[in-house]
Amino acid sequence: MLRRHPRGSARRSLAGRGLLDRDGLTGEGRRLRAHIERRTDALATYALSHAEFAELDALLRPPARALVPSAVPQPNPVGVPRP
Repeated sequence: MLRRHPRGSARRSLAGRGLLDRDGLTGEGRRLRAHIERRTDALATYALSHAEFAELDALLRPPARALVPSAVPQPNPVGVPRP
């Protein structure tokens, strides 16, 4: 089970690992973040065949386009692109 940490504690933990400094992510922090993004993208697309992904995209894109202007601000903190 994950423990909740105050924000300052999380920042200290990341700084202690060399991932964060006063200016934000360090070079190592940026490399780790890029690695995590590539890995999660690869894992997310691996589960569906190309045809399945196309079908899911066709199903979800219209409601996503309708929601984005109101529900997901652009730019947003998690990097969600416009559909």
